[in-house]
Amino acid sequence: MVASNALSQKGGTGRMERLGLIGAIASIVFQLAGCYGAWRFGRKAGAGYTLIGSLLLGACLLGWTFELGRPPMQTLGETRLWYAFLLPIVGTGVYLCWHFRWILVFTTGLSAVFLLLNGVYPDHYVRDLPPALQSGWFVPHVLFYMVSYSLLGSATFWGLSLCWRKPVHPSQGQVSCRQLVRLGLSFLTLGMLTGACWAQDAWGHYWGWDPKETWAVLTWFGYLLYVHLYPVCPHRTGWLALVLCLAFICLQCCWWGLSFLPAAQGNSLHVYGYS
Repeated sequence: MVASNALSQKGGTGRMERLGLIGAIASIVFQLAGCYGAWRFGRKAGAGYTLIGSLLLGACLLGWTFELGRPPMQTLGETRLWYAFLLPIVGTGVYLCWHFRWILVFTTGLSAVFLLLNGVYPDHYVRDLPPALQSGWFVPHVLFYMVSYSLLGSATFWGLSLCWRKPVHPSQGQVSCRQLVRLGLSFLTLGMLTGACWAQDAWGHYWGWDPKETWAVLTWFGYLLYVHLYPVCPHRTGWLALVLCLAFICLQCCWWGLSFLPAAQGNSLHVYGYS
């Protein structure tokens, strides 16, 4: 922590690390209990334990917000915490609406991976945001994207699962998957629109074809293609799953893969910072 605005090594950082460790362990324990409860005891146990695990992590995020004086949304590690928080909520919603128990396994596993990555690669927390991020559009823009990524990631897993499992009503599964994609696409659209308004306020233009913006458009078109392809060939499960896979790859490039692309180094305003 070398920046003048960094949290003190002995004070805030230590508290945040302890809070994060306790919250991460408790969250995963309850999410695992939710997975077990979904098979062993039924919907109430599965949904209840999973939501408790997510809410515990939400309490940690709230604590970090007060400690930092800002929502923890600046760095890649901070966004992983939000996905670890949102994924179980999305999984619980899918489970309660469509009785798809495997979604809890997916969201719990991915949430655990994100929390483990944050343990292996801890963030350098700083209190102050760069001037470009000090905008009223910052929180809604990032939050819309986080919700959309959680929804679209869960929908992609669901679509792929329809290829290797034989649901009782396969057409119903595809319809439900499409509904989840449409919801995720709506949040992705809101994220792009709030980002455009933010860019207009900060830099005087709505769109600049930054590498992040380019991958966001590719992701948007990928999932839009799935939504419109389904009515044409609703029984072509393999083709629909392929479209979901390609769109999900674009989503990963849009989220974290951008940081490793040569075109974004020194040129993109969306590469996550760590100081």
